[in-house]
Amino acid sequence: MLDRLKEFSFFETFRNISTYFSAQVAIQALGIISLPVFTHFLSTEEYGIVNVYMAFVLVFTILLGANLHGAVSRYYYEEKEDFSTFLGTSILSMTCVFMISSLIIIYFKSAIVEFINLPERVIIWLIFFAYASAILSIFLQVFIPQKKAKFVSTVQVFTHYFKFLFILIGLYYLVEHTYMGKIMGEMIAMGLVCIFLIYKIWPYITFKFDRSHLRYILNYSIPLIPFILSGYILH
Repeated sequence: MLDRLKEFSFFETFRNISTYFSAQVAIQALGIISLPVFTHFLSTEEYGIVNVYMAFVLVFTILLGANLHGAVSRYYYEEKEDFSTFLGTSILSMTCVFMISSLIIIYFKSAIVEFINLPERVIIWLIFFAYASAILSIFLQVFIPQKKAKFVSTVQVFTHYFKFLFILIGLYYLVEHTYMGKIMGEMIAMGLVCIFLIYKIWPYITFKFDRSHLRYILNYSIPLIPFILSGYILH
């Protein structure tokens, strides 16, 4: 019976959907488990800081890199032979824009932290976390179109639980400004995960800047920024 089902075109799609669904269940379960831990270590004010910080990670990921990493999966489906060059152009352009934007943020950080209502000490961590999130996005855009659902789901689940482990360590050992234990622990774990992610996407990258690819990236990614940000705001 199972062999007959495998012959249908929808079977692989259904299997991938079920794999991603299982991963999301595991991730959501961690959210339930972690809530009493965070409320134990963090005061109401500190918990609020952490939530605002994570909200701005999403915003900074899009704005600091001008969403130049957002066209990778779209170009993958074009099935062109120069995908590696496109990916290299995406990473180079995103990184350059990210560095310039980060320097501007650091220069005006006093005014920015007042505007976003976050402590000044979190700005550097916010920038690094946003860049790490962009790397994770690129990884997903490379491997999800290849229908490697089991591998992608494993990485996603491992990333969340690995971050939680380092968050626990940070919360336990950081007595003053306890919220920094979560922020620092999560960033350190994410940095280690990013080393693995870069290792996995490295074979797909050719670091060569191509103007035609940049035009494609700009035409696709820039108009999506308001749409993506509006989704975050509504969420």
